[in-house]
Amino acid sequence: MRRAVLAGCLTVLLAAPAADGTPLRAEAGLFGGVLRLDGRLRDYRWDAAARPVWGARAAAGSDRSFLGLRCWRASTTQGTGIPGIEGPAVTLTGIDLALEVLLAEAAGFGLSGIAGGGALLIRYAPERLVLAGPAGESFEVRFDGTIHPTATAGIVLRRSLLPGAALALSLERSYLRMETAHRDGGVIRRGDETFGNWSARLGLDMGRQ
Repeated sequence: MRRAVLAGCLTVLLAAPAADGTPLRAEAGLFGGVLRLDGRLRDYRWDAAARPVWGARAAAGSDRSFLGLRCWRASTTQGTGIPGIEGPAVTLTGIDLALEVLLAEAAGFGLSGIAGGGALLIRYAPERLVLAGPAGESFEVRFDGTIHPTATAGIVLRRSLLPGAALALSLERSYLRMETAHRDGGVIRRGDETFGNWSARLGLDMGRQ
């Protein structure tokens, strides 16, 4: 169902005329880069070191602005804090709608601003761990998948290679809102926190003239 809705939205974008009456143009591309997670995630035993990120995008627009649907993936780990017990692997899958607006261009380069919003799916493997308590009893810890709202802003430097092909280098700051819980002495504190992550991406886009 979600795929059908997204496909329908993209079809409408491609069929809609621009403000001057000309059809909108489409492009698609792949990108890869580095994601640097917010260091405060270490408080929840996440590995916040820089790690690879990769994904794809499809967009439609005019000479100065493009609206794109982007999907990306990265991974990290979360520790348990218990010696000898490894925590789960964490898979991050993001999807967002991002508006790219051309700010300036010179010597074959274009500088654009980008802003958007979407969602981040966090999944764990394994989804449960069975641990031993201090008295020898066992208990289960579950790591359920969750979805969180995100917002993104950044800049994109684009360089045309050939007609219909361009390299795009972007630097983005994304914000993630999620419910957290951590131990403060003998008390478990819960609340909502916003984390800011950085990413640098290099992509190849095809289709823009």
